[in-house]
Amino acid sequence: CNKDVDMEETSDGVYQAKYTPDLPGDYKVHVNYCDMEVPSSPANVHIADPSKVVVTGPGINGEAQECVEQPLCYTIDTTQAGDGKPEVTVDGPDGCNKDVDIQEISDGVY
Repeated sequence: CNKDVDMEETSDGVYQAKYTPDLPGDYKVHVNYCDMEVPSSPANVHIADPSKVVVTGPGINGEAQECVEQPLCYTIDTTQAGDGKPEVTVDGPDGCNKDVDIQEISDGVY
């Protein structure tokens, strides 16, 4: 099937192509010019699905009361989402981002 790709000329001879994937998986992006495929085409792109990530831990399903100086531990299961690594940030009450240690405990589970 052909997918809809929006093409826009952003400046003289420079184009931007936009496509929004609707399914996770492996895609090949082909670029042609004068009916010929250009060098470095096709591009291989893996699309993950963040909606399939499952997070468990304090405060995920409502407020949690935890103690100062005690670690907050969360499990991030990405096994159904496709390849990718989670990124975690914590905003403290002082407005500063806190360092987060992410460790993979099994394939796709952090």
